[in-house]
Amino acid sequence: MRRVLHFIPLLAIPLSWMLSARAFAAGSGVGWGDNGGQINVPAGLSGVTSISGGNQHSVALRSGTVIGWGNAFPSTPPADLGTCSALAAGGFHSVALRSNGSLAAWGDNTYGQTTVPAGTSYARIAAGLYHSLALTSAGACTGWGNNGDGQVASQTGQVLAFVAAGEYHSLALYSNGAFRGWGYNSHGQASNPGIPLISVSGGYQHTVGLRSTGAAVCWGNNNYGQCNTPAVLFAQVLAGRNHTVGLMTNGSVTCWGDNTNGQASPPGGSFSRIGVGTFHSLAVRTDGSVAAWGYNGNLQSTTPNGIFWEIAAGWFHTVALRQDGLLQAWGFNGYSQASVPSGAFEQVSAGAYHSLAVRGNGTVAAWGLGTTNLGDGAYGQCIVPAGAFSQVAAGAYHSIGLKTDGTIACWGAGKTGQSGAVHFGQSVGPTTGTFTQISGGLYHSAAVRTDGIVNCWGAGKTGQSGEPHYGQSIVPAGAYTDVSAGFYFTAALRSNGTAAVWGSTSGSLGTPPSGTFTLIAAGGYHAVALRPDGTLAAWGDNGFGQSEVPSGTFTRISASWKNSYAVMTPFCGADLDGNNTIDMGDVALILLEHGPCSRCAADLDASGTIDMGDVALALLDYGPC
Repeated sequence: MRRVLHFIPLLAIPLSWMLSARAFAAGSGVGWGDNGGQINVPAGLSGVTSISGGNQHSVALRSGTVIGWGNAFPSTPPADLGTCSALAAGGFHSVALRSNGSLAAWGDNTYGQTTVPAGTSYARIAAGLYHSLALTSAGACTGWGNNGDGQVASQTGQVLAFVAAGEYHSLALYSNGAFRGWGYNSHGQASNPGIPLISVSGGYQHTVGLRSTGAAVCWGNNNYGQCNTPAVLFAQVLAGRNHTVGLMTNGSVTCWGDNTNGQASPPGGSFSRIGVGTFHSLAVRTDGSVAAWGYNGNLQSTTPNGIFWEIAAGWFHTVALRQDGLLQAWGFNGYSQASVPSGAFEQVSAGAYHSLAVRGNGTVAAWGLGTTNLGDGAYGQCIVPAGAFSQVAAGAYHSIGLKTDGTIACWGAGKTGQSGAVHFGQSVGPTTGTFTQISGGLYHSAAVRTDGIVNCWGAGKTGQSGEPHYGQSIVPAGAYTDVSAGFYFTAALRSNGTAAVWGSTSGSLGTPPSGTFTLIAAGGYHAVALRPDGTLAAWGDNGFGQSEVPSGTFTRISASWKNSYAVMTPFCGADLDGNNTIDMGDVALILLEHGPCSRCAADLDASGTIDMGDVALALLDYGPC
């Protein structure tokens, strides 16, 4: 049972501040990594001369300064960037051309797409999904990043005048308007249209070009109508993933192709430039302000105001347990996984598209995808078995419960007798022994026994091979205190506090940082750990900035596919009456609640009991706060 005292109304910091200001309010939650917000144009933004969109971010150029919004990792330029003359947003990275002709890039570098070549003789830039291109003033093209389809193949001996990048193909024009294309060509999108052009732009499987007459031409895949070019005159045309945006010579914008997210439904008005992202569109008005429309991500990393005890990270949604016991959720809600039940709860967990929470009486609430067992993602992961539980853990499509007697129950995908794409025995849990902690991964589960031994079940057991079996359920010998199941790996803390990782450990994931930790959380392909001093460490995949930890001290952590979360250490936690002064009023509140307590604000030393130790801490910080 929880006894709640007074809590200070504290603010959560917007994600857009997180990687720059690094200033946080006490007791609030922070999230970083995949987020969106790419059509949330900063208030008052004006004077924009150039604009570009990526997968979930947007960047603009104003008086030589780059301004970004949306996913913070690729939209936050480096502090030493300086004055720029051009910019380009890739899928999850950004490239800028400095005024001195040198290059800069930031964001995801999984394929080396932000490792720019040296030199100061560049005149044009372009960015694809995972690759980048630059053209020197002499017309030589260089490329870097993903070359899986030959999109950064050398163009030695070619003197080019214009360069552009599709998602997996590259495009260029000679000074006479002749076309050159290379890379992914599944639908002829990199093939020569045989007519002179003054500009060209690439999407996923289509390419659009502009003729000197103002007519637009398009070739490649037309499955969404993205090549159904209207017979009007254009000043600029650009290709998104499966849609096309055109700025007409009269200043209005028109779009065609995929409109699933409203990306092909432009606003009215007069515009001077356009930009395009994967699933969103941008335009600069004649007054220099910016319009944006289309997909806006799930905003699952943008934490709302509040004081949180615990944050649970789903794939595209987030659920938080407030210090008053109520739940709060945000992000994608397509299966009602962010529509929280009423009442007070003790613990919370989030899966791919479902959520779980434990009440004080041991009953479990479950909501989101999986209230039925009809397949196609619904495998009964929200059909909770009878029993009293102390803890729950949501895997991708399965659920695990730790009962009050220490035994384990599992439900959802991967039960006995199930087979197919998502069923790997992840819900066939241990039938003997008692446990202290549980965790659910993509296709496997993990739990810590009372004797410190870790049990794993599901995908990745001994004798299994091929995807998704990477040894994530083969536990190294030893005693552990904490375990967390990721996509294809497992992370744990040994009894001495050091971190261990097993399973698929490609890249830096298999080499945890040195030192000791108190908590560990496994994401999709990265891990986060909390040090004894409250600071954070993260390693592994950083494509969305999910391993770029904020400064400060924290009390709880959580990780999902592409995101990381932490609950900040309360500042002036002893100011229980919220008057910005630690005084006898706060001491009185501590004495009033003297005794055992679960997650109470007055339990300043987190001992589980409000006692004279808490009074001593309050007196230690006595005074203005």
